[in-house]
Amino acid sequence: MKKIYFLHIPKTGGTSINSFFRINFSENHYLDHFENQKKGILNSFLKNDAFYLSGHVPYPRIKDTLQNIPNLQKIVFLREPYDHLGSHISWIYELWSNQTRLKKHPKEVQDLSRYLNKFNFSVLSDVRELVRDLSIYGIASFDNRQVRYLADPPDDKQVNEHDLEKSLNNIKLFKYVGFFELFSESMCELAQTFQIQYENFPYENKSNKKVFHNLHSNIEIKEILFPLVKFDLELYKSTRKFRIN
Repeated sequence: MKKIYFLHIPKTGGTSINSFFRINFSENHYLDHFENQKKGILNSFLKNDAFYLSGHVPYPRIKDTLQNIPNLQKIVFLREPYDHLGSHISWIYELWSNQTRLKKHPKEVQDLSRYLNKFNFSVLSDVRELVRDLSIYGIASFDNRQVRYLADPPDDKQVNEHDLEKSLNNIKLFKYVGFFELFSESMCELAQTFQIQYENFPYENKSNKKVFHNLHSNIEIKEILFPLVKFDLELYKSTRKFRIN
């Protein structure tokens, strides 16, 4: 009987991963976005003999709850940090263009979307101002967010070396680490790891209009954004070099 926990870092292909496991687990044994559920529902769900659980919750906040569950296998996907940052900024930025959709999100998200829409992302001074003057929610959203999900520093504090070390230690506890850039290959490996039969993988590409154009070739923009990806780059490079199985 399989017990699987997926640490769903935003903008790493998680919607498609959830859809794949939804096909392979019955309704009563599948729970995504558990951050929206009451604690009692989660505790009851974890008593199942088999289940798939995922959510947008930093790993240290759920670690103690999961540690005593026998035979639990943990998975996580990472994404190239500049692409990850650009995708997340673009997603929140684009929410402003659809006010109905925007109002379904918490006030902090709405405020950040409004703030992002004051900037021209092709103007270097605007990007510098964005990085320099991030709000607390902006720091929590954009500052080395992949390390944040594995280390959980305070939302108002920027990620540091200690957080990186904590993230590298925590990711060693995961059965499988996939990569957004190798999505099809990673999903095949994931299916093989958990001995799940499949014909094809659901791929739900919720692409947004990108605020940064040709980001990887724009050296000046990358230098400005570097503080927001510095530690994510270390996590990503280390994990790609030493694939965890």
